[in-house]
Amino acid sequence: MSVQKEKQLALLAVHMPYEEAKKVYEELTRLKTARMTAHRAVQRLAVAMEEKPEAVVTEPIKGKGRTRRHVTADGVMVRIREEGWKEAKVGSVYEVDSERKGVEIRYTATVGDRETFGRQLYRLAGEPEASATRWMTFVSDAARWLDELRDFSFPLATRIVDFWHVTEYLWKVANAFYEEGSGKAKAWAHEKIRFLRQRSGTTN
Repeated sequence: MSVQKEKQLALLAVHMPYEEAKKVYEELTRLKTARMTAHRAVQRLAVAMEEKPEAVVTEPIKGKGRTRRHVTADGVMVRIREEGWKEAKVGSVYEVDSERKGVEIRYTATVGDRETFGRQLYRLAGEPEASATRWMTFVSDAARWLDELRDFSFPLATRIVDFWHVTEYLWKVANAFYEEGSGKAKAWAHEKIRFLRQRSGTTN
């Protein structure tokens, strides 16, 4: 597996369980990958951060005027040898082509504090002026610290909650209003998720 594909798989594994990341990766790329590849990709990222704990950063995307730029970020707990569990913050900046595929994807990651990660992500995005962030989107799971990061560094960016976490929140709502696991809860959740898929163009 190439370095680029490994990074893509690792990024998916940050947002969802390894088995789900494997499934989504195969659906998106039409390539098969071993069951433990996502796990190993994240572990290799953790080792890289252990050797250079301040950050793993690629070059920032250069400014392109009003081209819409997408920023995404999340945190995941990883176990580092002799240090135990730490939160790895992982982010990426990318643009989308006419076929809605991500292009010029850049990544950053750190096991440092959230403020350090915020600075890294801002630099990776090209250090935009506040007014320029209106041409950007910020994709996350809606965690409070990520909302605060967006408000500070990308104040006018369109806020998007990623699809997988939206479905998770919908299931929580369904189980709160109806008996957990009941037919009514399932029907309500499936109806809302189907509506979101249709509106977003997601077919799988």
